[in-house]
Order: sequence, then structure tokens, then C-alpha cells
Amino acid sequence: MKFSFTISLKIKSKSILMVGSGKPSWNPILHLVFFKLPKISENGKDTQEIRIPGTTIKGLIRTSATRIAQLLGMTACGEINPSKISEKHQDHKLCDVCRVFGSPGCPSKVEVSNAKMIYPAEPFLLTRISIDEKTGTKVEGALFTMEVLPPGSVFECTIDAHNLDRREAMLLLTSIFNLKFIPFGRGSLVDVGVKFEKGKDAFMGDKELAMVVEVLENESL
Repeated sequence: MKFSFTISLKIKSKSILMVGSGKPSWNPILHLVFFKLPKISENGKDTQEIRIPGTTIKGLIRTSATRIAQLLGMTACGEINPSKISEKHQDHKLCDVCRVFGSPGCPSKVEVSNAKMIYPAEPFLLTRISIDEKTGTKVEGALFTMEVLPPGSVFECTIDAHNLDRREAMLLLTSIFNLKFIPFGRGSLVDVGVKFEKGKDAFMGDKELAMVVEVLENESL
């Protein structure tokens, strides 16, 4: 049996979120990139609407899937950079994570929309000590100022999944739940809320998947 479904995903920050800009890194855990859209507020003033690219959220879910795949008896190559993925699958046998989230020459079965902030929060500037990413130690005398969002900021996006088999559906659903337990950007933590918009009924005939769906839907924000 194949599963196709649509989920509304809410993401609520439990700590500050750094508002990066520019091109996303191949490692979304280290670089959570936002972008801003010009918007005219109700009082006629020019403002900016902050969003998280869908590709960034998809990368975080993929990273989550990589971390839990073995617990589900599934495989993960552990790569997110396309060139590295190709190297790992030179024998053309894709791991389970790549079959779900895609790889060079194999389209993804998951699409994620850009996440819109639904509870507006004002970003502010925060000064911190610069950290060397390779060593994890501070860089003496180096400070940097970053734009951050406060705890309690809420974003919402849509996840569309197409033609997943049972194991792939289990991997995707549990990976979404596991977002609560991995860093979201530079050390930030989040809560998630899930609502099935389409395709929920297909899971009801499978006891284990129905249980996962119930747990996910109990995660409300």
C-alpha cells in the first residue's frame, strides 16, 4: 500500500532563533537561514515578514531521519551534500533516507513549503563571542552581532508526501516528531504541532502507523 498525505506543521521556538540570511548551508543544523518579504501592515507602514525556506526545514527533517533510521531498522548514508550522496551511492542502491528525501537522479517524495510566521515577533540584535566551528572553541577578541527572534516565535508550513511505502511513511512521521530533540539552527530547540490536512484515513488500518499519527496530532501548539 502507498501513502500520500498533507500535513500542516507548526514550529514554536523554545529559545532564541538566529535570523540568518543568504544561501543555506548544506548543514541546516548549523545554519538556519531565514528570508524577509516586504509587507504593508494594517496601519500602512512598511514592514518585513520573516519566513524560513522550505528547503531548510526539509533539510532538518532529513537530518532527523538520518539520526533515527537505524532505530527503525532502516538505512541512512549520513550525507546531505549532493556530491557526497552520489559518492555514497555509486552502486545505485539508495539508502532509505535518500529514497524518501531524494538524491541526485532520484526525486524527493517530500515537498515542504516556506514557513510563515503566524504569531509575529520582533527580531532584536544580540552580541556574542565568535566560535570556531571546526574546534568548537571561542575566537579570542572576536565578537559578532546577530539578529534573533525571541522564544515563543511560531512558524507554520505544509508538508506534502507522495507514494510512500509503509516503512518510508513511518520514517517521515517519526522524523517530524523527532524535530523536538535535535538542534534547530545554532543550538535552538523547538516544539512542533501537527495537523493532518489530507490522507489521514489511510493510516487507520495499520495499528503502528495509526499510533504514530495519534501521537503526532497530540502535539498541538
